[in-house]
Amino acid sequence: MNFEYITIDPEMAQSAIRNLHDFEFNGRSLRVDKASTQADELRLFHQQTATRQPTFDNVPSANITPDKVPEVITRTLSK
Repeated sequence: MNFEYITIDPEMAQSAIRNLHDFEFNGRSLRVDKASTQADELRLFHQQTATRQPTFDNVPSANITPDKVPEVITRTLSK
């Protein structure tokens, strides 16, 4: 599991969350969200497991090479 923290303006942050969360990259689903505490994470985990939220088969995905990631992120955020 890898983490990356960045600081961007609120509008761009919302765009990143909306467009990149659950985006598949190199066979792994990206998690894009606001930073949270461990307590927030546990609360979210318990909410999700308690409600047994369904999984969706048609999650956005692409075959993107690592060298193209910055370009794809820039294009996605500018939508």
